[in-house]
Amino acid sequence: MDFTIMICSSLLAQANAAAVQKSFLSWAMESLGTLSGLTILLAGVAIFAGACFAVAKSRRPAVIASCLVLLPLPLLVGICGALKGQIASLSVLAASPEAVAKLSGADIAGGVAAGLLPLFVALMVTWPSYLVLAAGLIVRTAHVKSGSPE
Repeated sequence: MDFTIMICSSLLAQANAAAVQKSFLSWAMESLGTLSGLTILLAGVAIFAGACFAVAKSRRPAVIASCLVLLPLPLLVGICGALKGQIASLSVLAASPEAVAKLSGADIAGGVAAGLLPLFVALMVTWPSYLVLAAGLIVRTAHVKSGSPE
């Protein structure tokens, strides 16, 4: 039990010392992790490129609407990252009651914020694709209903 408290205290001291010296960008990149961050960004870019291509080349609204099936992919990866971060943060709290007594509210809030960051990044990556697909779907549907050729 004492060994767990020493490890938690050591990790907490390292995190506090590192948090003072880190910029927001470096904290965000560390919180996201290489695999989650790259997966979210690459999925977002791929979905955005596909959405732009579908809106530009498709004449039928059904093709654009079918792209909406893939739209939540970056968001699902972000949810997995957020859950992973929340589990990691809460497992530190569940380690021992003595370790919880030594944690401050800022430490707990930092763990929660680091856990929610992948979800936030995924939302920011998903919005442009959603707007492109929604606007393209509205325009194509209006053209189809009016019967005007494109």
